[in-house]
Amino acid sequence: MLGGPDPLRVPLQRFLERYAIRDPLGGMTQIDSDPYNLLGLFVSHGSAIREWTHAASLNTDDNRFIEYSTPLAFNTLNTVTLAAETLASLLPHFRPLTDVVRVAPSSNDALDRLAQVSEATQLLTKGIVARAENRMDEAIELYAHAWELQPSNYQSRTFLEQAWAAKGHELVLEEQHDAAIPWLHKALTINTRNLTVRFDLALNHAQQGNYQASADFYESIIRLDPGWAQISSVWFNLGLIRYKMGLYQSAAALFREVLRREPASIAARFNLANSLAQAGEYQKAVTHYQDILKVAPDHRDARANLKEIIAWTERDEGE
Repeated sequence: MLGGPDPLRVPLQRFLERYAIRDPLGGMTQIDSDPYNLLGLFVSHGSAIREWTHAASLNTDDNRFIEYSTPLAFNTLNTVTLAAETLASLLPHFRPLTDVVRVAPSSNDALDRLAQVSEATQLLTKGIVARAENRMDEAIELYAHAWELQPSNYQSRTFLEQAWAAKGHELVLEEQHDAAIPWLHKALTINTRNLTVRFDLALNHAQQGNYQASADFYESIIRLDPGWAQISSVWFNLGLIRYKMGLYQSAAALFREVLRREPASIAARFNLANSLAQAGEYQKAVTHYQDILKVAPDHRDARANLKEIIAWTERDEGE
């Protein structure tokens, strides 16, 4: 970082030329392809920052209170609230990019682009504050407008995706199924690999009785990332769906997959036993019910199902 007493002025054309040199110093291979997104990180300049911080206490290496109290105090902070308060206090001191970026007088397109980038940055920041203050609908509107102005900006895109997904998830939990679907699909249009959104869509369709649509989303998760952190829940829920669809052998295979990962899962073993019983594999079902009762002797459903299967088999043998 370089500093000096003179106001910062960045020649746009020179900046764009330098930016076009891919990874000039090494270690920057993941750099954003749009130079205007980097310019968009500028929010203010020296005099405005001085206005913002004029009443703040100095934070220096020899400030003993800060040196010794901050690590302890940080654990007690609500960092989301703190960030929102900080951004809200900074917003009045935002300055347009044209205050520091020097553009040729005839470059009207460049001036328009810089103005759009500055506006998008302010909208994004206002959206972050609104989201932290639980004003979700306002945050979504601000994120969407910021993304519209600067479509290449991954921050606007990511925050909007997350907000749409959170809105849909909230509606799923409230069992507002029809209302949830559009929000979840919007999030999926931004990021087709959002597995949490696919999981919510699968749950939502299952709760509506749309079993095939639910199964399709669960299967897409398995294809996209078989090592996903919640993959056992995917296998389990898909097993329940297959069972409800009458595909008992398929359901049994899915519950076996859960047990391969979680051998102690009583729920998976119980549903495996049920699937085997429905598929006519009574002896295998009996074995699993018995295994459950060894570790959970008070499992009433397992005991009742075991008793019923034994009665069936004895009746069939008697005939």
